[in-house]
Amino acid sequence: MYFCWGAGSQARERRLARDVGAQLLQAASGERHSLLLLTDHTVYSCGDNSRGQLGRRGVPSGEQPERIEALETLHVDLVSCGKEHSLAVCHRGRVFAWGAGSEGQLGIGEIKEVNVTPNYHTLVYVYTTGQVVSFGRGPGCTSNVTHQEATTENFDMSCLISADECPVMQDSQNQSLVVSFAKAICKMSNQSLQVLKKCWASAEASSLNTLVQMLKTAIVSQLLLPTTMEQSHLNFKALLETMKEVHKVPAETPSPVVFSDFPFIFNLPCKIKLLKADSEIKMLEYSRQTILPEGNTLSTFTLRVRRRHLVEDALRQLSQVEVPDLRKLLVVEFIKEIRPESGGVSSEFFHCIFEEMTKPTYGMFMYPEKDSCMWFPVNPTIEKKRYFLFGMLCGLSLYNLNVANLSFPLALYKKLLDKKPSLEDLKELNPLLGKNLQKVLNDEADDLEELSIYFSIHWDQTDVDLIPNGISIAVDQGNKKHYVSRCVDYIFNISVKAVYEEFHRGFYKVCDWEIIRLFQPEELMMAIIGDTNYDWKRFEKNSKYEQEYHRSHPTIQMFWKAFHKLTLDEKKKFLLFLTGRDRMHVRGIQDIGIIFRCPESFSENDLPRSVTCYSILDLPKYSTMERMEDALQVAINNSRGFVSPMATL
Repeated sequence: MYFCWGAGSQARERRLARDVGAQLLQAASGERHSLLLLTDHTVYSCGDNSRGQLGRRGVPSGEQPERIEALETLHVDLVSCGKEHSLAVCHRGRVFAWGAGSEGQLGIGEIKEVNVTPNYHTLVYVYTTGQVVSFGRGPGCTSNVTHQEATTENFDMSCLISADECPVMQDSQNQSLVVSFAKAICKMSNQSLQVLKKCWASAEASSLNTLVQMLKTAIVSQLLLPTTMEQSHLNFKALLETMKEVHKVPAETPSPVVFSDFPFIFNLPCKIKLLKADSEIKMLEYSRQTILPEGNTLSTFTLRVRRRHLVEDALRQLSQVEVPDLRKLLVVEFIKEIRPESGGVSSEFFHCIFEEMTKPTYGMFMYPEKDSCMWFPVNPTIEKKRYFLFGMLCGLSLYNLNVANLSFPLALYKKLLDKKPSLEDLKELNPLLGKNLQKVLNDEADDLEELSIYFSIHWDQTDVDLIPNGISIAVDQGNKKHYVSRCVDYIFNISVKAVYEEFHRGFYKVCDWEIIRLFQPEELMMAIIGDTNYDWKRFEKNSKYEQEYHRSHPTIQMFWKAFHKLTLDEKKKFLLFLTGRDRMHVRGIQDIGIIFRCPESFSENDLPRSVTCYSILDLPKYSTMERMEDALQVAINNSRGFVSPMATL
């Protein structure tokens, strides 16, 4: 038997005269109507039907519960009531809504009443908490424990739906609605905000991206609106605070926006300048603790290496170094090639040693596919200490503001920042496997089990159970998300735990966490590997000319004409010949150009010569384009080995 009570004349409990048969699973109530969900997944309604909220045509009201026939075959799992509208979540997450639509609460893109059950998504089911968050106005009944997201005393809206389900918010003419949306979020209680963030966390990356783009568009629009200073400040603050909350969503929902606190005031170039300043301060501090030769202002940490034994020489010295030495200015001497007092050739050193240690034949890293990113092996054949030293090399490169051609996926930089890699990162590392796992997630067919997918994985030539006895547990609709999550966790965390921890320890032996934590993964990646978006026109514009050369000199004009005819790969080789690296620092930190010189001792028979420490190019006065092109080809195809910058003075 069931009892109910309400307002006014019905303040006392009253037994329902009608027996609905099966046991009651859930009850929900609006202002003047109620829904009953039974254990056989059928739904009954009773009360006021003036706005169609009972889901029964032609019935003004009903004092006794009647079955909603339109939902009979849909296997309803959850029901919820607004003030004058109703919602139901069915098996596989399908959502139905009916009743009043004067405030757009039905989510169908138009304002009208609906007394049947159209198939529109108007609420979010948060699978991690089992909660239903509905969109629309209406007070709800806060004392009803089954109405989990009832309205609080301070708000007439229990929560906000994902932005991509609200097309009106995407219209550029309705940016004021986005400001109101942001202000509403800023006013939410912490408990309600946590529920909303759980909705965001369970959303697809595309949905979260739509939300972020909506907020970004609103911020740009605010710049163009003729509002008062005070109002503009309030609007900006609300939008920025909302963006900040989106940024706090767990790492498994990718954040497409680069953020520290607010990116508009602390962007990537600023962070790298901060890193540079921190490095210089530490170098000065350690120099004060050292007795320096007269005229020297910075103490140095010198690596002396033989080109033919580069890796062995470097790792031997790094294994013996103390932390204070790592914080000094790094100077590299290629024995018998360049004097250490000339400034070193650290760019060439990092390029060569990373190139050697990341080769597939070296055996330190595995490559899941041809030309794919590299990752740590499941069963390393090289001693773990080398991963520690490799981490130190990466830290030294960043600390000394060099760039390195490392083909790690974004997942590495997420792990360095204590963020979780996602399926999107696996798609970058192994596109085929990532694509197949995405297909499993997208497959809604009942016969998923027939694909014979089990909780095991073949990775790096090894078959592993993802859970105990996983080879015997089939993947189905109920556990497919867990299966994909376990695959990602195994590849990026479990299988490489020992060697990655060594790499992590080596990296932070050099770098300071308090500085690195300011970066987002995408930013840290760019800071370490440099900018590969080459602007060759700007490269020409940044160049300088000394001695007899000037921008209009015939040889210079001939050089640039020949240079711009080179392929991208040839231009990168020339950059390596000139600077010791084949990529540029992040723009805004160091705009690279060429310093042209014309040594008097050079003749047309000589080849160009570079001083990599200073991006100097000693260029003979060639008289023909053919000779210029031949000389450039020789230079870019023989870009190893250096001379002292004093050699031609």
